[in-house]
Amino acid sequence: MVKNNNNIKKRSFKHLSQYERGMIYTLIQQHKSIQQIARIMGRAASIVLRELLATSEMEILNLASMSNYFLYLLKEYLSRRAS
Repeated sequence: MVKNNNNIKKRSFKHLSQYERGMIYTLIQQHKSIQQIARIMGRAASIVLRELLATSEMEILNLASMSNYFLYLLKEYLSRRAS
């Protein structure tokens, strides 16, 4: 006899975009805490922390070179979110 487990909740995972990774890096450069970054992004602090722990040195260097661009995008994002 096969038992149907309808009470099991299906999980839905969403990967961070390159934009979100850049946002995390830019906010870290501005000395924001993981909790502050999570609040700004509307994500859980554990996701931000996991991303920081998983980011390789090469990715950090790539993001650093794009940091001014991400800072500009972040300001745009926050201004639209405040409206």
